[in-house]
Amino acid sequence: HVAGIAIQMNPNIQLLSFPAANITVLIDANDRSRTDIEVHRGDKGKVLTGIARLSAALTDFLNSNARVVNISAGIDKSDERMIAFISPLMKRLRKKGSIITIAAGNKSTNVDENGATDLLMSFVNKEMTEEVDGVRKSFRMDNMVAVAACDENDRLASFSNCGKQSVLLAASGVRVRSYTEVPNLFGIMDGTSQAAPQVAATL
Repeated sequence: HVAGIAIQMNPNIQLLSFPAANITVLIDANDRSRTDIEVHRGDKGKVLTGIARLSAALTDFLNSNARVVNISAGIDKSDERMIAFISPLMKRLRKKGSIITIAAGNKSTNVDENGATDLLMSFVNKEMTEEVDGVRKSFRMDNMVAVAACDENDRLASFSNCGKQSVLLAASGVRVRSYTEVPNLFGIMDGTSQAAPQVAATL
């Protein structure tokens, strides 16, 4: 459904699917250098499977000529090992100059005040370090765009996470036409996962 929303926003995007890795590649027909990869979490009952799929998808993204990656994963930040596992890929994404759009989450919480419980939200503006030519340097993950959901009156949706420091933009996330599995073709859905691809499609 997320890829379908992006296509509605930008009809020049061509859709390529990789079912084994649960990823979707969006290619701009007018500009082959502009390719977006959308990542789905997969089986909600298997967090490690979701992490593995996310890692595989981001690795494919890094090896492509893509510029924007939209992720709607909802992986709980319950284990520090998960952060350590994904950190090297996040550093590489920033070094490459990639823009990462992510769903801010649907827990009606202020992330600035209460902290991020989502794995990817925990990286927004996070201070990272790396060693370059024997010198340890620090930088912030300033290439991430967390997207909240707003309603038809441009008010923050009741379910949407927010935070002036953590959440940069909001887009329509209430009663959004979203493509679903056959045979329904599309349905009406709510969520920050509906909002984030609208931003990704315009970057």
